[in-house]
Amino acid sequence: MDRFAIKISTWNGIAFCVAVGGPTFLDPLIVHRVEYGTRTYPLGFWVLVPSVLVWGLTYVVVSSKWSPINKSMLTFLALAVPTWLTMPNFLPELPHPMVLFIPIWFGIWTALSTYVKHYVLRYHFVNQTNVTRFVKVERLKMEHETWFRILLGFLAAYIAVEVAIYLYLQQFSVTLTTSVEEVLKYQVAFGGLVISNGLLFLICFVWEMLNKMRDIRERITSIR
Repeated sequence: MDRFAIKISTWNGIAFCVAVGGPTFLDPLIVHRVEYGTRTYPLGFWVLVPSVLVWGLTYVVVSSKWSPINKSMLTFLALAVPTWLTMPNFLPELPHPMVLFIPIWFGIWTALSTYVKHYVLRYHFVNQTNVTRFVKVERLKMEHETWFRILLGFLAAYIAVEVAIYLYLQQFSVTLTTSVEEVLKYQVAFGGLVISNGLLFLICFVWEMLNKMRDIRERITSIR
């Protein structure tokens, strides 16, 4: 079994369950929801069953021999398309925000993690006899610096965007219901989404970026 494929498949499956299971669980508890009121959905928690399909599709894609860019795009689609196909279950709110946006929010990171994992570092120059050791080491150091700067850029952008999303969701929850208790329920749910997305970002994307940098460092030390 491909351990990385299992990890990404599991996260895609979790994201699907959160996207469709969240409203299935939360919406019936919100009595004072503005415009829609209390809602229950026809499929109930049976809507979680396709998570098995999401897991399987993702595993096939990630463990395939396709190019990194194709794997990345299909990893995203393996989560997004099945999730979006459940939208009619969540009428009359169409599209339901959680069903629409959670696959995008989580799918971006499973897709990018897949791309980074399978991106092939090019070391052909290391074996060239007409290139001095100093030049080889410097080129690898530049490569390492590039990955490091990309990671720093992603970290800074992620923190800024996540803070903005969290603050927006906290304010948005106040507009959804007239009940203080129900506002708190929304805020807890939205906080959980932010935390879980942060875990995905760290465990998958940041981890794979660090692995790429480690591979470069090991290549540097192996040059004689």
